[in-house]
Amino acid sequence: MSLSEAYIANQNGTIDGQDNPLHSLIANSTYEVCKYVSVTNHIYTPMPLLISPRAWDQMTTEDQNLFMECVKDATSYQRNLAREQTQKAEKALAEEYNITVSHPDLAGFESKMGAVYDNHPEFKEYIDQIKNGN
Repeated sequence: MSLSEAYIANQNGTIDGQDNPLHSLIANSTYEVCKYVSVTNHIYTPMPLLISPRAWDQMTTEDQNLFMECVKDATSYQRNLAREQTQKAEKALAEEYNITVSHPDLAGFESKMGAVYDNHPEFKEYIDQIKNGN
């Protein structure tokens, strides 16, 4: 179902929930029809930075190094900004919009993911980074 249809579908009972970032619940006025939020942090949406090999190869080594330093700084800034945005949205949902916000125990979800992680050892480094909040 498209997001544009989800508001009305929640309102009339066709569906009884949605899965969106907290700030989207405010931006789309979803708080008007969904009064309970469970924060599970089950989705991480990466924002890749892409550059063509041709453009990269045209840079000097010094510029490539500077570029990568800037990317690291921007990545850190973006992640901190996203965390702040989520915290502000959660506070607003609870305090301004009277939404019940819960943080369920995720151990059951995590235990079910063990088999998936075991089947994909090539991603262990990345999975560990995500688990550690890096």
